[in-house]
Amino acid sequence: MGYALFTARKMSLTARLNLCNAQIMSNSERANKLSMDIFSLQNKNSIEKANQTLAAQTKYTEKLNKLDANAENYYEEQQKAEAELNEATAKINKESLMSDLQIQGLNMQQTQLDQQRKYLETQLNAYSHELEAVGKAEEDAIKKAAPSYK
Repeated sequence: MGYALFTARKMSLTARLNLCNAQIMSNSERANKLSMDIFSLQNKNSIEKANQTLAAQTKYTEKLNKLDANAENYYEEQQKAEAELNEATAKINKESLMSDLQIQGLNMQQTQLDQQRKYLETQLNAYSHELEAVGKAEEDAIKKAAPSYK
């Protein structure tokens, strides 16, 4: 009759192990998708920032090239072009900061998933050890219950 208790416990632990493994797999899939999203967002932001910076620099250079160095308002026009470049650069940096904040939020989610995965792995390890202990206890009970002939 003791065997039924061990068998029931082993079945319960096996179910918990399977559930824990399924949760770890699901967690890993979500973490992988999140990593891909972060990577894509970082690449997109880098490309956009580079393109916007290049466009702003090109516009600035074109304005400077159009200016006549001997004109009376050369200095004012040069200052105006620099101010526009600085304004465009500030706008680019602001957009980049917003994207970085979004990426930081995704990184925080990834950290939470990592912590959850570690917790699940700890549970999985505990269930595995307990299943081994129940198996050994069952073997001992079988040995003790078996008649010995001397």
